[in-house]
Amino acid sequence: MINGPLLELLVQLRKRYTALGEALDLTQQMADALDRDDRISFSLLLSMRQDVVLRLQETDERIQSAADGLAPDMQKKWQALLNGSSPTDDGEQQLAKQMQQNRQLLEHLIPLDRRIQQSLSTR
Repeated sequence: MINGPLLELLVQLRKRYTALGEALDLTQQMADALDRDDRISFSLLLSMRQDVVLRLQETDERIQSAADGLAPDMQKKWQALLNGSSPTDDGEQQLAKQMQQNRQLLEHLIPLDRRIQQSLSTR
C-alpha cells in the first residue's frame, strides 16, 4: 500500500494525467478546426485549452511541493524514479506506472501541438 506523502504525489500525477488527456482532446479538436479553416471554433478551443494549461501548471506546482515535502530518503527514491530507475516496491510501481501514462499522453500531444504551430506560422 502506498503511504501518505507518496499517495499525494500519485493523486497529483493522476490529476496531471486527466488534464493532459483534456489538453490532447482539445488540441486534436483545434487541429480539426484548422483543417476546416474554422477560426471561431479554433479560438474557442484555444481559450479552453489555456484553462487546462493553467491547471497543468498548478498541478505541476503541487507535485513539486509534495516532492519537496518528502523525507530525504523518499526524495532520493522520487528523484530516481524521475530519472528512470526501476521501482522497488508497490508504491513506487504505482508512481512509475502513472508517470509512464503521463509521458505517453505527452508523446501524442507534443507532435500535434507542433503541427498546429507550423500550420499557424504558414497562414
